[in-house]
Amino acid sequence: MIYDYNVYLRQNCIVPLCLALFTLIWFIGFLVSFLKEKNKKQLKFILFFLIPAFLITINLFPLLRGGIYLLFEKETDQIQVSGKIEDTMEIDSYTGQKYDTENNHGYGEIIVVNGEKYYLTTYGDFGVGDDVILDVLPRSGFVLKMERADAPSISETEDG
Repeated sequence: MIYDYNVYLRQNCIVPLCLALFTLIWFIGFLVSFLKEKNKKQLKFILFFLIPAFLITINLFPLLRGGIYLLFEKETDQIQVSGKIEDTMEIDSYTGQKYDTENNHGYGEIIVVNGEKYYLTTYGDFGVGDDVILDVLPRSGFVLKMERADAPSISETEDG
């Protein structure tokens, strides 16, 4: 399975970063106007404090999970990791970004190989115990390619 670097970059770095910055600017603008008012209402302040804080927090999860590294990592920085899938899990809707790709309209998946977590769109028909070879971005942990370790490579099947 091959995964699109641009989808990872857009959904886990660019969109959350822009939304978090926009929300932060909105919050600072509100705070400045609130402090200028002579009639300070506590409820209004609490509402306008909690909403941006919630929005910023939701948008920071993908960045903290490795998305921020995509600003500095390129597709060519990938390394190869091989091992056995120890665990698989779905990323929940609060901390995940919707990938909206052809393979998976969900929130993404995590696989654990050799004790390390790697993030991907979907692991398809792979499961716990499968031997895999992954091409991953080392700092962010996003998988760019995943194949079975015992499967013949594309060049071998063309020759044979």
